[in-house]
Amino acid sequence: MKKSKSLSLLKYFKKHLIAGPIFKSFEVIFELIIPFIVSDVINIGIVNNDVFFIITRCILIISLGILGLTSTLVCQYFASIASQGYGTLLRDKIFEHSNNLSLRQINSFSKGYIQTLITNDSIYMQNAVAVGIRLLIRAPFLVLGAMICSFIINYIVGFIFLGLTIIISIILYFIISYASKKYLIIQKQLDHLSNNVSDNLKGSRVIRAFNYQDEEIVRFKKESNDYKKKVLSVEKFNSFINPLTFGIINVGIVLILYFTSFYPGFFNLNGGEIVVIPENPDDETGIIRKIESVMSAEHLPVGVPVKGGIADRHELNKWWTDRSIPASRSGVREALETLELTDTKVLLIRCFGLSLSDQYWICPKGIGVTWEKINFFDNSFSDDMGDVLFGKPKKNEDFDFSSPDNTSDGYLKKRWKIINGKRCLIKGGSNLERQQPFNEVIASKIMDRLNINHVSYNIIWEDGEPYSVCEDFVTRDTELVSAWRIVQTQKKDNSTSVYQHFVNCCKSLGAADVVPALDRMLVLDYLISNEDRHLNNFGLLRNAETLEWIGFAPIYDSGSSLGYNSLLSQIYAKKNIASKPFKRRHDEQIKLVTSFDWIDFSK
Repeated sequence: MKKSKSLSLLKYFKKHLIAGPIFKSFEVIFELIIPFIVSDVINIGIVNNDVFFIITRCILIISLGILGLTSTLVCQYFASIASQGYGTLLRDKIFEHSNNLSLRQINSFSKGYIQTLITNDSIYMQNAVAVGIRLLIRAPFLVLGAMICSFIINYIVGFIFLGLTIIISIILYFIISYASKKYLIIQKQLDHLSNNVSDNLKGSRVIRAFNYQDEEIVRFKKESNDYKKKVLSVEKFNSFINPLTFGIINVGIVLILYFTSFYPGFFNLNGGEIVVIPENPDDETGIIRKIESVMSAEHLPVGVPVKGGIADRHELNKWWTDRSIPASRSGVREALETLELTDTKVLLIRCFGLSLSDQYWICPKGIGVTWEKINFFDNSFSDDMGDVLFGKPKKNEDFDFSSPDNTSDGYLKKRWKIINGKRCLIKGGSNLERQQPFNEVIASKIMDRLNINHVSYNIIWEDGEPYSVCEDFVTRDTELVSAWRIVQTQKKDNSTSVYQHFVNCCKSLGAADVVPALDRMLVLDYLISNEDRHLNNFGLLRNAETLEWIGFAPIYDSGSSLGYNSLLSQIYAKKNIASKPFKRRHDEQIKLVTSFDWIDFSK
């Protein structure tokens, strides 16, 4: 039966041959989209602690996975019908055609050849149809799609992968060409072997009559072993495909890792793209890629360990990321859209990482700036960034990113402003009531009565909305070290409470006794039902030059209290009010207070 005639049987399965590859292409498209979503989860969701973003993207990934699986099953369904149906028709046609052959024609190519056609060859053709629909369509789609995606991520990486694909294609071509020639020889030997078996079965009486059994057995074993050796030799040759191709791919990955490690500017990739292309992040993402050396380890941010004379890059990146505006802040998404940016960490680079909470900054090579010339404690800063964060339109020209607003934390809308020569933080509220600014003032009045060291707050109105205002309590010579950074200096045992761990860490760092200050903070939080005194909402002050601990920082940020997010009926009905950071409820946390003797109840 001619090759063209055997393939013509596929005309009965046109719909299946068209539908199968279409659904397979859907599967490939879904697979190619998923790594980009994972990259966004890392670059945006995890880095900015945006739980909502992470959850929605994970749901999207699961949805794409389900759609991909569905597409695969539909493709398999069409491939099975087409391949099984084609195999059945092919065997029927071969059998029908062989019955119409004359004895002379049959003897010209042997009966074993016909047997092989009906059994092995027809099964191979049947499987080829199934594989053609499933894999031969998937492979080019996947390679082409991956190539396009790699060029989208970075054109240099794309050219590396293009080169790898060409090399792998050449290797596959030579291996398949060699193997196909060998398979033709093996096929002829299989036909001959099948023919001998058939002749022996039919002439068994004659063989026994002439006592040729032993000779036939020896001959069969010899031919069978010879066939086995040839098949194994070809299969061994084919077995080099996987090691060679994977080895070449790994060489490409090593090249990318090498260049990104030793030539940081060679690629321009985001942090999460390591899921797609293994590499180190680029400076434009605001992520620290490599640490060459440490000149003064004792001045590293508290909680960043030094290993082998080099700061822990992972921990330093966590500190650096915490320095950026959280993605969950009210209005930050709109601000990023206005600025045509995708990540708040980029803003850290634009302002040299400067803050009004400490003296850390980054100094690019070759620009000739000093901290004295650009720090926000002694020098003025732009209102442009604060205006955008407060919902105002971006200036068309000469937008100045030099602002401490790029390094402010918290989820409430806020900005820094110079008022009467003093650095002041202006912070808004949430919900319709905008209650937090008023709560800050109330908490200040209570701490005045209790003689608790605190930051004083006032109220201002802007565009019909209330905002709390307070002066910066950090100076050019001091820095605020949050409790969160302090508890990172030691590993907490499971048997040690968070409260005791914080006290132990402070003692280990050489800070003065913090327990009296903690007593006052816990009493205040109990009185105002503060629900958000997390470990970044209090801390210690130290001298930025001498690193001498000054003491507990004045209490600040007490606005998320007094039932700020509850209705009046809910406030009356509330029991077991939630608390942070040491216990889950205030009635439990207040028990940590060691003494109430400092309270003057006459006031």
